[in-house]
Amino acid sequence: MPLSTGAPPARPEPHGRRFRAMSGRRGPDPTPDRLTVAERGSLLLVPVARPADVPAALGWWGATNAQLTGGDVTAVLRSWEDRFGASLVSLGVDTMVLQVARRPTGAERRTVLAAEHFAFCVDNFEGFTLEDYGRALDRSDRWSFWWD
Repeated sequence: MPLSTGAPPARPEPHGRRFRAMSGRRGPDPTPDRLTVAERGSLLLVPVARPADVPAALGWWGATNAQLTGGDVTAVLRSWEDRFGASLVSLGVDTMVLQVARRPTGAERRTVLAAEHFAFCVDNFEGFTLEDYGRALDRSDRWSFWWD
């Protein structure tokens, strides 16, 4: 699908009420010199205002088996970008990796975020409970997702 060089894509809205985001403060976004998550691949420049907008701009269908369009994914990523400084650093056919600048604090916030991750990508939870997954969120600056 060719990309338009015109106006940026319209701001996507969340799909229904699937994701009940927890409130949080917006902090500084990571800058390219502060990216620490190393991913292999090629560079793709996409004319967007923020990294979260890439899936919608590309019309990405990597999460189609979860009935999520690129616009749906962008809505979720915008929320995580605002609350956690989570920046998209890699996008594959059915995978994505985010670098996280601000990890969630407190067990309850981690469990709520783990529930958001579950609603977003159930495939990440093979062998994990919400509590286990939430504890892992406390230790990692890298969130990766894959849809089978």
